[in-house]
Amino acid sequence: MHLNAYSHLVLAHRFGVRLAERGRGGVILVGSPGAEHGIPWLAAHAAAKAYVNTLGRGLHAEFTARGLSLLLLAPGATATELAARRGLPTTGAMPVSDCVSRALRGLESGRAVVIPGLAARVLARMPVRLTQRMLGRVMASAAQRGDAEARRSAS
Repeated sequence: MHLNAYSHLVLAHRFGVRLAERGRGGVILVGSPGAEHGIPWLAAHAAAKAYVNTLGRGLHAEFTARGLSLLLLAPGATATELAARRGLPTTGAMPVSDCVSRALRGLESGRAVVIPGLAARVLARMPVRLTQRMLGRVMASAAQRGDAEARRSAS
């Protein structure tokens, strides 16, 4: 919770003060589409990301009033090392460089939220029960693969 929630608040505050003194600059907070729906097998992470989503939307107005930029980036599946280590599906995952490019364009244009990737935008608008069911299956499968790998490593 400290890394995925509290650190966003602390860093936004610390950098926000410095950027306000300079009179320019911006911050990108990384949330998650659909986090407010709750994600089975990843509930604490989803709760932390839902906090970041809410924080980012609120702070955007405060930063804008001071002539600064704040963007909430809510990417979907992104091809990262962490996703690979967790055994998450990589089909349709966007390259990190695409995600970063979209975030920087959004920050520069003054947008409040950027949700890169069609699948992520659809996920963010889906009914809660359907999102929970779909993501729950994906995360349960990843958890089972992780458990099996841990048992193999222990033997």
